[in-house]
Amino acid sequence: MVPGINAPPMHPWCRSTTVPNVGNWRDQFFKESKSKYKVEDKEKHTSQYEKSQDKAKKEMIQMINDGRIKVELNVEKQNRHSLNNKLYLENKKFALKNNEKLPSYTILSNNELNRLLKISSTTGKILVNKGGFSRKEIIDFEKIIGKAFVEGKYIETSFGKVHYSKTGSHIVPFISKEN
Repeated sequence: MVPGINAPPMHPWCRSTTVPNVGNWRDQFFKESKSKYKVEDKEKHTSQYEKSQDKAKKEMIQMINDGRIKVELNVEKQNRHSLNNKLYLENKKFALKNNEKLPSYTILSNNELNRLLKISSTTGKILVNKGGFSRKEIIDFEKIIGKAFVEGKYIETSFGKVHYSKTGSHIVPFISKEN
């Protein structure tokens, strides 16, 4: 727009502005493109999620059978999450020193955690990435296994994030951000 040609002339010290009238282009745009833009279908999303979970579960079972991952507790890794263990205390000290989130800890014995892991393996929500199974699973053990540090306080939880590896697995108490 040019003042004086296609817009009214403006005083040089005036702070007002002009806004062009563009008609009803918005209404026309949405009328013409009704079929192009749709709300996401929740059922389709759910079926894709279930398919990815099934695929990841098959991959996980194959990895267990091949020996690429162990469904047995690795005591050394688990001790990093066992309350009053030397490795846990070092982790906690490091987190406090570096102003990081405090580590979660388990309150059950390693033998009990191992027993629960063997019973509950492959029953939880398997975490996937672009390549498939990410060697992690979130399981509800239906029993308080420990405490997770969330928003400045420890909260008891029955959920655990299981990290699988060739040398064995370990369980980290977990609370979902969704809850």
